[in-house]
Amino acid sequence: MSVHNKGVLPLQNHTVFWRMILLLAVIIPCALYLAVSSQAFSTSISDFNVSGGSVEGSASGTWQIKLNRTSFTADGGQTRQLEATVTLDSGSSATVTTPPAVDWSSSDDSIATVDKNGKVTTASPGKATITCALSSDAKVAATCEVTVISTRYIAKNYEAVQTEHPYAENTRDCWQYTHPLASELIVEFDERTAVEDGFDFIEVSDADGKVIERFTGKELASGEVWVQDGTVSVRLVSDGSNNDWGFAVVQVTPIIYDGWYELDGKIYFYRDNEIQKGIVNDGGAYYYFDEETGEYVGPYVFPEPEPEPEPIHVISPEDPESSVPIGPEGGGPAVYKMPYLLGKFYTDAEDELIALGATNIIENWVFDDFFKTAWGTVTTQNPNAGMDFAVTEPLTLEISLGPSSIMIPDVTGMPVSDAVATLSGAGFLYHFEAGMPTNIASLFNTVYSTDPYGGSYASPGTNVAISLYIDADAKG
Repeated sequence: MSVHNKGVLPLQNHTVFWRMILLLAVIIPCALYLAVSSQAFSTSISDFNVSGGSVEGSASGTWQIKLNRTSFTADGGQTRQLEATVTLDSGSSATVTTPPAVDWSSSDDSIATVDKNGKVTTASPGKATITCALSSDAKVAATCEVTVISTRYIAKNYEAVQTEHPYAENTRDCWQYTHPLASELIVEFDERTAVEDGFDFIEVSDADGKVIERFTGKELASGEVWVQDGTVSVRLVSDGSNNDWGFAVVQVTPIIYDGWYELDGKIYFYRDNEIQKGIVNDGGAYYYFDEETGEYVGPYVFPEPEPEPEPIHVISPEDPESSVPIGPEGGGPAVYKMPYLLGKFYTDAEDELIALGATNIIENWVFDDFFKTAWGTVTTQNPNAGMDFAVTEPLTLEISLGPSSIMIPDVTGMPVSDAVATLSGAGFLYHFEAGMPTNIASLFNTVYSTDPYGGSYASPGTNVAISLYIDADAKG
């Protein structure tokens, strides 16, 4: 039997004691670290500042954001509406009664901008990332990748709305002009306005890029277009050959509705499309002088602007299948029959869907080497025509970029004028190389060969070399 003094531990008990101390020294910091790390990546609903939103319940949960589009491709000068869905994870028992605020931003405003409601406006070629994040926690975010394939030029005056003369090949650029007070515009074009008939086009659109009318050849020469908007965009769509004079706007007549307007700190009253003189400000109440009656007419007080509703959807964790729109519509998504869109120009197809209330249109641009459909033609749609679709669900349109390669026409034996017209009409460029001498007069200035040869395939815009039969006895 061993004997020891009271209060003194034997060696074995000393070892157990220090092992316990070391174990606690490891466990406690790890637990603290995990607690801090968890707070960094998830948010307690009861502690979260919802920036104007509200919740019922105090269970912990994590906010999540999803966008109706993760990417899209568009021309410069077009708009797309992004919508954010803010949700609580399935582990939360709290109910969202008002959605939290979000902030929208663009990685490059020179390529694409976004307003406070998620409306994206494209500007110049390149790629930009649109981000939607909770105002109170920027780590909770979703993104959409935007690819812009052409340029939008902002014209300070309508005279700047014009192409080069002749215009550039292989372009989809647009020129945009805005009259700040107009509700409608009458846009008049130069008498020389012309593009390659059937191959190049002039598209006249409103502020959102919705095509109002499309013209080819000389259809728009000395013509006018009535735009029910204060902004007009004119886009040139050209292929790789046979460019013409182009277009130029020679006059824009603004239609300004009768009423009071404020612009750059100044107050205006319009009647019969003319500014009325003698504006008087009486402590925020405005009057204008009516020359016909010789009296001041008023008062008019500018109303406080109403805030625009943000296009945000909130999904309750108790019913994750239901989507409750927060906005002017309310009551959940409507259901429609999918229209037949195959063969239509893509902007016409999208306009038809938007008219039904569709908010989630996805564009997939692909080369069509099988049917060789024209650029911008809808070749596939999902859902198919006749099927039911909810306006909030994704609708996919596959849109043709045209064939990646096309057959070079066989122009051997053709007179040079016919050969050139045939190659140009098929979308090819051409140049002349050394000819083949011959003494047969009937062959003079007909095509001896081409490189690449007729019947082979090449990309549109390929420069085809033409060799002609030439007079063997010609000198020089």
